[in-house]
Amino acid sequence: MVGRNARHIVGCALLEVRQRASHRPAVGVIPPRCRKHTKTWRCPRRVASGYRWCAYHLAQNDRAAMAAWRQTPNGVASHLRTRRGYSPADARTVALWILHPAASCAICGVPGAIVAALYDRGGPFKRGPGSANRRLQADRIDCWQAHALENTRPACWPCNAARGRGIRTDYSVAEEVRAWWRENAPRDLLAWLKAPPPCRPGEGVDLSAAI
Repeated sequence: MVGRNARHIVGCALLEVRQRASHRPAVGVIPPRCRKHTKTWRCPRRVASGYRWCAYHLAQNDRAAMAAWRQTPNGVASHLRTRRGYSPADARTVALWILHPAASCAICGVPGAIVAALYDRGGPFKRGPGSANRRLQADRIDCWQAHALENTRPACWPCNAARGRGIRTDYSVAEEVRAWWRENAPRDLLAWLKAPPPCRPGEGVDLSAAI
């Protein structure tokens, strides 16, 4: 079995080199999905008809396309499923939730549209790296429980990172992040600060003083 897989992988690699040198689909064309793509390893073979790239392999060989794909619902769901351990159904629901235009951080209240607008302007960012500030993230309400839909809420990266494993209250984190926005963010992106934060004082346990 190992020998068959090894020969298949080598054959796929050689085919990929020949296909890349001889053919590449036009920009904007979405090729059919590769039927050889499995969960155990990435097969670079093309579909039988037309030898066209599948959408995943097209993105794999184009960094800009791959970066854009990772911000789509399918890309975010794939990350949540493979890196965070969400079930396929929960990963899809959470991805659509945090990417929704009306979604906002459950801690400080910043809308996802404002987070994306600040990223498009190149910052400034309260906490790096810059790519982490591209959109809202999936934050576990109870950091000691599993990654599941009922234990998830949207949160911006500064709130998610500052809260840590529940060592600070949501309200203390919200005050810190909202103060940074008032002092550093462009003025035309601060209208959301007129509303109070979604969290209330005293939520959670503040253990930061004991660390």
